[in-house]
Amino acid sequence: MTYLALNHSNYINGVTIKHKEVSRDMFSDYPIESITNGVHHLFWTNDYLKDVYNKYLGDSWIKTPFSLQYVFEIKKALKNSKIKIVFLEGYNLSIVKKLVSGVDLWLNTPQIPLEASGTSGMKAAFNGIPSLSSLDGWWLEGHIENVTGWSIGKRGENTTSDYNESDELYGKLEKDILLTYYHNKEQWKKIMVSTIMVNASMFNSHRMVKEYILNSYL
Repeated sequence: MTYLALNHSNYINGVTIKHKEVSRDMFSDYPIESITNGVHHLFWTNDYLKDVYNKYLGDSWIKTPFSLQYVFEIKKALKNSKIKIVFLEGYNLSIVKKLVSGVDLWLNTPQIPLEASGTSGMKAAFNGIPSLSSLDGWWLEGHIENVTGWSIGKRGENTTSDYNESDELYGKLEKDILLTYYHNKEQWKKIMVSTIMVNASMFNSHRMVKEYILNSYL
């Protein structure tokens, strides 16, 4: 089926830059490009933040999600909350909407390089939630250390080492993330704002659909 699609497509793309690179290695005879996934901001933003965005941004954020010149207007509206750690198996769409708007940190540990994109961290970003994630899929494009969140591992790693990954995960939680969360609230607020400013403004379906129209459909 893969070769059938490749041979009968005028345009071929992966859903992140990394996905493009992995796919080109697998199918070197085909011109594979990339259009990074995005998520629908109105669906994934929680009702409280919708009210905040409407108050400070009007309807501009609905038409063009989080243009940079507007984002700093919402900084003063961000509130502190207690850390909640949740593990759920087999969650559904309703539960996921609560999770991506109700936690303080989004943890994602895909096996490198098997994460084509991943979108859960994008959904969390619309709610000001930074990510702690392995550097794979979309996070290779959305990660800025201590600005939009934190990485597990280093750029350029082509496989996942469970031992090294767990060691770095707990190390960053203990020495960096929890210290910032509990003892530097202003810095944590800045990270939340940066998460919205950088990742929500980029990883949305408006941008994604525009790229498909310009690069693939026309």
